[in-house]
Parts: sequence; structure tokens; C-alpha cells
Amino acid sequence: MGDNWGSALRFRNRENQRSRGVITLFISNLPTKIHWTRLRQTFGRHGDLVDAYVANKKDKQGRRYGFVRFSNQRDADRAMERINRFN
Repeated sequence: MGDNWGSALRFRNRENQRSRGVITLFISNLPTKIHWTRLRQTFGRHGDLVDAYVANKKDKQGRRYGFVRFSNQRDADRAMERINRFN
């Protein structure tokens, strides 16, 4: 993969996600010109990816960020473990 992306952080406090079984990960420090399809391709290797989104705006530190949603906890955990190994 080789990208120096930030850590994937799980949102634990979203009741509507738990009821649907969808787990959202926040991805920080994305490359400036990344497209949502690249995010989907990268994270889709780790499990059943439901959605990928890259924000048009930047965080307070001027970095791009995005979200990926997995259909289950196991795939989200696997993605976090594997992606965070590279950082």
C-alpha cells in the first residue's frame, strides 16, 4: 500500500449504526488528491465495505479525511489492524 495515512478510528457512539450493524471508521491524513474510489479499493480488501466517502474540506490541521463503513464489526476491526500496521 505504501500510503502514509493516519490511523483508522472507530466511532463507538452511533446508536443508529449499531442497530443496522454498520461500523464507520474515520480515516485521517489522506493524500491531497485522493478520490473516494481509491479509498473504497484500499479498504474493500479487508472485508465487506458498504460505503466510502472523502470530505471536500480539511480538518483543523489542513489534512484531508474520509470515512469508510463496514457491514460488520469483524471486518472493521480487521481493516483497522491492517491499516494501522503501516503507520
